[in-house]
This record gives sequence, C-alpha cells and structure tokens, in this order.
Amino acid sequence: MTFASGEAAQIAAGRACGKCSLCCKVVRVDKLAKPPGVWCKDCAPGKGGCKIYESRPEECQHFLYMWLYTEELGAEWYPATAKFVVAAEQQGNRIAVSVDPSFPTKWREEPYYSQIKGWAQFGATVNSQVIVNIGKRVIVVLPNKEVDLAGC
Repeated sequence: MTFASGEAAQIAAGRACGKCSLCCKVVRVDKLAKPPGVWCKDCAPGKGGCKIYESRPEECQHFLYMWLYTEELGAEWYPATAKFVVAAEQQGNRIAVSVDPSFPTKWREEPYYSQIKGWAQFGATVNSQVIVNIGKRVIVVLPNKEVDLAGC
C-alpha cells in the first residue's frame, strides 16, 4: 500500500484492526457490488473480519484508513469506538468520513467535529475536500457550513 506521494504506507506503532471490521460495513466496494452502510457478505464482524482476506478485491487491498496509519489520531478515533472510518481518497485530495448508519450523528460529536472542520478549513486553502458518507448520503463539509447533497 502506498500514499499518493509514492511513499509506502507504514502502520503506526501499536495500531491494528483488531476486532474492528467497520470498514466492511461503511465503505462501498464496487467489485463486490456492496453498497455503503451494509455489512459485506464476506465479512464476519467480531469473528475474524474478512473471510476472503487473501483474495479480497483491490479496492479493499488499497483502502487506506487514517487511524491505522496516522499517529496524530488518538485512540478515540479507532473506528469501532468512533463509529466511523476516516480515509484518504482521490490521491490524498479528499478526506472521506464514512459513518456507521446506526450512529449517523457520531461524527458531529467532539473531539471529532472540530477536527473534521479543521480539515475542511485547511482543505479550502489547498483545494481538497472533506466529505461525510452515511450510507448513500453524502455531506460536503466546508469551513463555514455543511452541504447535504441528498437535497441537491
């Protein structure tokens, strides 16, 4: 797995997926025709995770969720705790927060919300985006507001 810069991604010290397999619920996987917000048929949540790990699609192999690789995100950002997964997309030009639909407002709680808004503020200066996915719903997070694309 590599970052957009071509640099190899290194798992942060002390980090592992452990019993969490939330990405298998909240992220869309086109190759498996798996929509966002529902458990993947190939996942055994709490029982070892991905049942096809060795042959999982490239989308899953290259999925780069930030808690695993970013030491600056503390233990509270562990997806099973936060109830969402934060990932870099579009060659690092987008931060996607994919929320468990069972906890649709969790991303608005602290300490998450102020950090997400901070990413949006920084993104506005470097032409990058922050989005929140809740199932098929997409919310664009801007420094001064959120735009729910379901209404567009």
